[in-house]
Amino acid sequence: AAGSGLLANQRLLSDVERIEIVKGPQNALYGRAAFAGAIAYKTKDPTETLEGSLGVDLAEGNEFQFRGALSGPVTDTLGFRLDGVVWTADGRFKNSVSGADLGGGEGWGTSGALLWEPTDTFDIKGRIAYSEDENSPRPTVLPSSDTFAAYPKEMYEGGVGVGGPFFAGYQLGPVNHGTYCPDLGVWNDGNPLDPDFGNTLPGVAPGTPGICQPGNFGAVSDLPQGKNSITHSETMDGKEQPGSTLDMFRASVTANWELPAGMFTFIGGYTDADQTGMHDQDMQAFGRPDRLGANDPFFDYGSNLSVAGQQADTETNTRQVSAELRFSTNFEGPVNGTVGYLRWDQKVSTLDRNYISSCMLAAADFTPGSENVITGFPTVRDETISRSCDGQPSPLLLFDDNVVSGDTVDNWQEYIRQYRVTDATVGIADSRTVLVPGRIPGAPWVSDTKHQSIYAQVAWDISEKLKLTSEARWVDEIFSMSRPNQSSCGNISTAFGVGNGATILSAWLKEGTGNVPDLNCSSVSGLGTFNEWAIIEASVPDSFVVPKATLEWFINDTDMMYFSWAKAQKPAGINQLAAGGSAVSYDDLPDGSPSKQFFPAEKMTTWEIGTKTSWEAAGTLIANGAVFFNDYTDKQMTSQFVDEFGAQQPSVISAPAEVLGVEVDLNWLPAAIEGLSIRLAYTWQDATYKDFKDATTTVQRVAANGKCNVVNLAPPGADEDLFCEIDLDGNQLERQARNAFSGNFSYVRPLPGSMTEWFLEGDVSYTSKRYLDHDNFNYFDSFWLTNFRLGLQTDEWDVVLFVDNAFDDDTFRSGGPGPNFGLQNTRLGFIGALGMFGFFGIMPDPRSVGIRTNFRFGG
Repeated sequence: AAGSGLLANQRLLSDVERIEIVKGPQNALYGRAAFAGAIAYKTKDPTETLEGSLGVDLAEGNEFQFRGALSGPVTDTLGFRLDGVVWTADGRFKNSVSGADLGGGEGWGTSGALLWEPTDTFDIKGRIAYSEDENSPRPTVLPSSDTFAAYPKEMYEGGVGVGGPFFAGYQLGPVNHGTYCPDLGVWNDGNPLDPDFGNTLPGVAPGTPGICQPGNFGAVSDLPQGKNSITHSETMDGKEQPGSTLDMFRASVTANWELPAGMFTFIGGYTDADQTGMHDQDMQAFGRPDRLGANDPFFDYGSNLSVAGQQADTETNTRQVSAELRFSTNFEGPVNGTVGYLRWDQKVSTLDRNYISSCMLAAADFTPGSENVITGFPTVRDETISRSCDGQPSPLLLFDDNVVSGDTVDNWQEYIRQYRVTDATVGIADSRTVLVPGRIPGAPWVSDTKHQSIYAQVAWDISEKLKLTSEARWVDEIFSMSRPNQSSCGNISTAFGVGNGATILSAWLKEGTGNVPDLNCSSVSGLGTFNEWAIIEASVPDSFVVPKATLEWFINDTDMMYFSWAKAQKPAGINQLAAGGSAVSYDDLPDGSPSKQFFPAEKMTTWEIGTKTSWEAAGTLIANGAVFFNDYTDKQMTSQFVDEFGAQQPSVISAPAEVLGVEVDLNWLPAAIEGLSIRLAYTWQDATYKDFKDATTTVQRVAANGKCNVVNLAPPGADEDLFCEIDLDGNQLERQARNAFSGNFSYVRPLPGSMTEWFLEGDVSYTSKRYLDHDNFNYFDSFWLTNFRLGLQTDEWDVVLFVDNAFDDDTFRSGGPGPNFGLQNTRLGFIGALGMFGFFGIMPDPRSVGIRTNFRFGG
């Protein structure tokens, strides 16, 4: 759920007068945490005369937007402004299984502002806004996993990822499945007795342990036939996921009081936002409604079987209150300054109903002769695995008193439905859960940020040519967290082939009994990783000072150079990443070191030298350039550790990194062509990790890096915790393009004999290759985007024909990884309690043609 400044409703910002963008750390004037820069939206003031506007946008995908504004005086000293917007869109994509619209939505919003100016030295402006938006699920697809990465020999020989106390000592590891490339039709477990032993990849020995992942995400047109189904599957009741909603109220007030010595300014804000989100995460919509059974190349699950479901289901309320008071001097001398105090509080309350329900293969076949020829470890395949969750009576059941021999197991929906609250369970007193009949229990997460800071900025005109500006902010912040010590209920049926033709099946709920589930999810304690469910609380205080200095040299009236140096810091915090089915604690570790659920502040030192110039070059040329260097001593990033129960936990760690970059920005108004303006901008940056080694047990990460230095990170006297230490020195920072280019032109000319002007505008941007994460294995291709606008305009109206993504570039530009319970975990098993990644790509917007009209009156 979005928080802080990300809650800005851009559709409702139709009253924006200008957008101010400042780059680099802003330690004085731009609020709590302008770590790398700030984007400030300045809304329009009420006008002195009555005026208004109406506008309509129409585009493909049945996209419609209507906006209107009315502004004017109430009295000689009081003015008003009203704005509103209504929008709807079907979206440009369809669920390939159900035909439902994706990527669209509908909403409305309104804002009102009052400006009171009783004197020439005092004014106060207040603005309130309210909006409601509903968005259908994002159109996502599974990119093809077509790049093989072998597990390093050191990993499987060293026992990394083999497991811990998982199901009474069954040691499940990454070695069991051999070569795993289902998108290429290859799965070879390395057992010479297997009839598919010869099915392998070119140049890869049969049974070589490893997995295929997406290398290049590529473009939509690169997806192989049958793999381009948009993933959006059914809920436990077979319904479509509704997507997300956002209802938001915002209020702000700004007051200025000018005195002979300077100006007092007060800035206050309040936000109350309610968000809901329900999205598919199991990624199983391969041309069938959430079925992994029919036509499966590896297992005969049965044509009607649903084997796994993973769904995000959250409700979030965010409240923010801020108040800032500043005073800026207006002395006649060479020194002036600004001092201020900011108080900023945010409380985020989330109700977590996320769930995972899976009929999971976790086989360890110890049948003699079944060993993998390369590793010597037992292989995964066994003909009895098809008895997992196939509706047939289970022959042997262990680990669970709730299930007896002979129970049938049909599908994940049957399991998860039994977790739903009934009228009979609502009366159960349990402050740790939120109970709504027909839904699974909700687990509460609450975070609270209390921030105060004092800042000062001093500007000294050393001479007519030199100016030195110094600033600093003292920050005092405390972040508090209240959360469950595990994520919401998981329901797993696990099958083990034990070599004697039997299957060991564990299921937490007995099908069809109607028994009330344990509302605090402690039934999942059968995993052996924890014994109770609880709310845990912790707070992290942080206090620091961040300075900045800028020296400006005004060479003449049109040219200047500058140098800036700054420290930037984000406060320390508490891990808010979900912990799967494993308990977490905020207690210190046995050796007295801080808990790995806490993470330190992110710190960066920046240097920049640049110039701003204006030239006569067959017209007017404005040329700006800069060289910058950002030194991260502690860059926050996601990693993991194995806890005392042998289960992997996500965490946030710090890593050193450096960014060296060059920027060039050119604006040209050619004298030979009246009405033409051209702008070109280019950025090059080398953004890399430095002297950074990360320890992991995620087997896909190890395979992606290709090397494994086995290390034991267990505390003294404890059982071994074996990790692969991978060297990330020199890897590019995630999602950072080395090269970026943008250009635009505008040509405006009057129609002969008319007050009407016609114009043609175009813009093009280029973004080079970007890696998905710090492992630098999965990446997004470089891409170009081009847009055009052709229109007519007068003082009273304008009509614009626009074409976005004119050349219909379909390169994937965003996506990510996540636990894949639908495919890889189901087929490979939840190996050693370490999940397998799945990858998703967000469908890029195709070419869109539309028309935009605006009508103005009054004034």
